[in-house]
Amino acid sequence: MGQKTPPKAAFPEPTARFRSAVPDRPGSCNSRGSGTQKHAYLIAAHNNFYNLEKLILLLDDKRNDIYIHVDKKVKSFDFARFSTLATKSSVFFTPRIKVYWGCYSQVRYILILLKAAVETGYRYYHLLSGADLPIKTQDEIHAFFKRKDGREFVKFSREGTWSIRRVALYSIFTNAWHGKGLPSVAGRFVSRCFRVAQIALGVNRLARRPQVIKKGADWFSITHELARFVLSSTEKVAFFRHSAAPSEHFLHTLVFNSPFYDRLHSQIEKDPNAHMRLIDWNRPEGGGPHIFRQADFECIMGSEMLFARKFDENVDRAIIGRIFEAVAARQRRSEEEKAEAKAKGKVEV
Repeated sequence: MGQKTPPKAAFPEPTARFRSAVPDRPGSCNSRGSGTQKHAYLIAAHNNFYNLEKLILLLDDKRNDIYIHVDKKVKSFDFARFSTLATKSSVFFTPRIKVYWGCYSQVRYILILLKAAVETGYRYYHLLSGADLPIKTQDEIHAFFKRKDGREFVKFSREGTWSIRRVALYSIFTNAWHGKGLPSVAGRFVSRCFRVAQIALGVNRLARRPQVIKKGADWFSITHELARFVLSSTEKVAFFRHSAAPSEHFLHTLVFNSPFYDRLHSQIEKDPNAHMRLIDWNRPEGGGPHIFRQADFECIMGSEMLFARKFDENVDRAIIGRIFEAVAARQRRSEEEKAEAKAKGKVEV
């Protein structure tokens, strides 16, 4: 598993680690909801609504509930239609906020989704985007998490590939990074000047904080115990309000500096098995991962991962439909086999 080591950076980091709370045993029923085996899917949606439709349909299972945050910047969304797509799962829409990449709003929508789902309580919470699809059936996904019950699926980035200044310096006017008008231009200018001044003055927000900062992928599959721990760590999460890309730091820092680190499915940095998502960063596009196309079909369906991203209906709509049909057909066969076995008295379904 290896030892925990702080990232190498120009800013010295404290070596002390905190143990804020001791998690419940894997599978324990010490809190509301931790005894259930149902899963909650937490979805961030802002476009690609054809893909979102297929995603909901593939998640539709009596063992799941679905929670969706629709970016408040979206002007037109058919809530009535999407709320009735699933026939086996309950679909919930959370309060909406405007979400901007690299800003604290990305942390806020994650907390909104987690809070909504934790109030009911589930065994696992899976964070997905509306550009994702499951590439395994629900029978396969639930069987996997039953085998790995109690493990946390959080992917960490490799040390030395990112700057600790993302957190050590104060980031201000981060919403201005995405605007085009005069106020946004002015905000970016002030933000850059403020950053230069902090570097010159040796500002380090981490100097007195007894934790090691970590970074990784936004997407996760975590237990009820870890979800409660995140929601209870209000002050530690709020620290990242003035960080750059805080959604890539807050959860990983919490996990690394807590007993939950020992429950990770994989502690190997940049290991795709750590969160069981197929994401192709070897062919990046527009600052994001590769957008899957029909030519990728065999690679996707042959993967051992549970979920895949990124899909874009404006780039290749056909691959979305093809993945949907393949996974849905496998699930139907699985259900038919269970029904036949039940009829013969071989298994109890």
